Amino acid sequence: MGESFATLLACVLLEQRIILLGNVPQSSLMALLLRACIWPFRWLHLFMAAPPPLDIRKAVPLLDSMTPMLLTLSEFPAEWGCRSLYQLPKDVICGTLKRSHVHRSPELETSGGLKGEEIKLPADRHKRLSGQFEIAKKRLKKGEYDIVAAVAFVQDAIEHEITLLAGVVKEYAQHRIALSQKSPTEEGVAESDASFCDRCIRQACEPAAIEEWLTSSGCTSTGTKHSLSFFLSFFQTQLFIDLLEQQVCATTQGGVA
Repeated sequence: MGESFATLLACVLLEQRIILLGNVPQSSLMALLLRACIWPFRWLHLFMAAPPPLDIRKAVPLLDSMTPMLLTLSEFPAEWGCRSLYQLPKDVICGTLKRSHVHRSPELETSGGLKGEEIKLPADRHKRLSGQFEIAKKRLKKGEYDIVAAVAFVQDAIEHEITLLAGVVKEYAQHRIALSQKSPTEEGVAESDASFCDRCIRQACEPAAIEEWLTSSGCTSTGTKHSLSFFLSFFQTQLFIDLLEQQVCATTQGGVA
């Protein structure tokens, strides 16, 4: 369970096209949990915590869409022509909850260069989070935890990982604000807070600026190719840009980030 959840969490953070396959209560709960536990990041794409009805499946080409999605199913719809997860498009990730397995096509590649099976949390974070699930499971089995304590233990572990990731965004936002303050648009021309905020965010989202900071910053643990590829992928997601905008605007317009 821990391994598959950590993998699904990484898939959500990298805004992949995800299907959760299982009975309705189970898949719906997992979808809602994944969306909730990434706060302060926000999932801004297609989200269906209940299997879509037939009229929606016929009207909306879910498999043909190129946008991120988090979709729940109890079984593959007949009209999709897929009898197994191996017949899904290569960019669709399928979490089969009954087997605690996450299928990622070897042909899948993220925007930052991660291959399908490489989609995991960076550095040792994936192993660490998976291990926390196992610790909670063992303590529950030994009677050291009741179910409430076990859930709280796992929740704290998830929150810790998300807080670390949000901290990276905040640090990058502060870095870009400082650079933008040193490079005004035109000498002697006043710039509104809103205009400065827009300029700072636009420059912060430039691929060259992102890669330069990632390769020089120690906070992202980009000492490995996998970690660098994870963050290069993550920094191109809408949920990253959304939190970056919040951080920049809150700082430049006098708010509290």
